[in-house]
Amino acid sequence: MAVDDAGNALRYSGGTWSAAKRIDKFAQTNAISCPTTSFCASVDFLGHALVYHDGSWTSPKLVATGDEMQSVSCASPTFCAAVGAKGKAVVWNGSAWSTPAVANPAGSLGSVSCPQNGYCVA
Repeated sequence: MAVDDAGNALRYSGGTWSAAKRIDKFAQTNAISCPTTSFCASVDFLGHALVYHDGSWTSPKLVATGDEMQSVSCASPTFCAAVGAKGKAVVWNGSAWSTPAVANPAGSLGSVSCPQNGYCVA
């Protein structure tokens, strides 16, 4: 799965890419992570997150007011973390996103990697 700066997702399967499908009506999508073929999480420029599960996308959910979400990483369908330009971070627990926490008071977090449930580096 890939996302573009127009709020679209594209899926790679069987050696070809699908046509772009609009998933985010609010903003450009900045990042995506797919730990399985049936689950992905994506974040956008205005602090929204979206989840892909079993063939469909959720509507964009505001998870970090006033923060441009830069990166998302999912270790599994029950654990993802996303970080933003103002140092905020949110965590997905399999059913909901956490309240944003300031992970870096000094400023921007540009990337996050979560190799296993409960552990990330940003």
